[in-house]
Amino acid sequence: MSLSDQQPPSSEEYEANKKKFNNWGRWGDEDELGTLNLITPDVRKNASSLVQNGISISCSYPLDTTPGPRNPNPAQHFVSFGPSNSHDYIGVSYHGLTNTHIDALCHNFVGPGGPMYNDFDSALVTSNGAQALGVQNMKEGIFTRGVLYDVPAFRGTQYVDHENPVHGWELEEIAKANGITPMSGDAVLIRSGIQNFLAENPDYNKMGVEMPGVHASCIEFFHTYDSAILGWDMMDASGQGYQGTIPIGPDKFASWPVHFMALPFLGMPLIDNTNLDPLSVYAQQEGRYEFLFIISPLNVQGGTGSPVNPLAIF
Repeated sequence: MSLSDQQPPSSEEYEANKKKFNNWGRWGDEDELGTLNLITPDVRKNASSLVQNGISISCSYPLDTTPGPRNPNPAQHFVSFGPSNSHDYIGVSYHGLTNTHIDALCHNFVGPGGPMYNDFDSALVTSNGAQALGVQNMKEGIFTRGVLYDVPAFRGTQYVDHENPVHGWELEEIAKANGITPMSGDAVLIRSGIQNFLAENPDYNKMGVEMPGVHASCIEFFHTYDSAILGWDMMDASGQGYQGTIPIGPDKFASWPVHFMALPFLGMPLIDNTNLDPLSVYAQQEGRYEFLFIISPLNVQGGTGSPVNPLAIF
């Protein structure tokens, strides 16, 4: 399997890729930033030069306070008010399928009880927080070039379906078609059209079903081009035949093959549930698919991630 022969990895190749596409020790034995190390001062300077129109586009959904099959733990938002002011309380369990959030490197382990990125012991994560790889390591913010890979627009469809997941070689084709050269330190934003998919396939609007999305073959793309971070709307294409790692019942595991390669092996943070539809509209209007991309995660000591409002700035 490789990008050049356009063949997805077999189950055996997927397991072998955990060593082949592995950044452990690349930036030192104590490194907790992973691929964010690729966002150098020169990368930031280049990204800042992409601001030409002065237009900022949010890539976040509103916090989802409505319970539903895809949101069993809705965010809480209470407002108290008096004659002269008002106050908010917000509580959110953001890991899930609706709220836009970033996954810290402590979020996924190498299998049940296995280590985390860079061989940090997963026992360092307790109810008091993560003693390594927590989201506070991102407190200086993420400021880099963002590139939109708009798969439905490239295919001329409304969304990615189960029969045609997003493959790594297709990302290369989209970049070429849009005049983009993938660069070290990029934020890769993959739009699969989840809102259109759910509108036409309401039976999939719940937890625990096999979704279309991004195939494990994209891991080679991220590693080859030294991508720094991945943002996506549809997330992992499940049902690919790879060993799952999230228990969802007796002897049953959910399949998240990109999550469980990107976080613990590449050391690449993920921005889940990214709202890329407004960005798609503007990028197509301008005919421009690269921009300054900014995220400022909350400074939560030992946090496994953070709600975020990513910004694409043209």
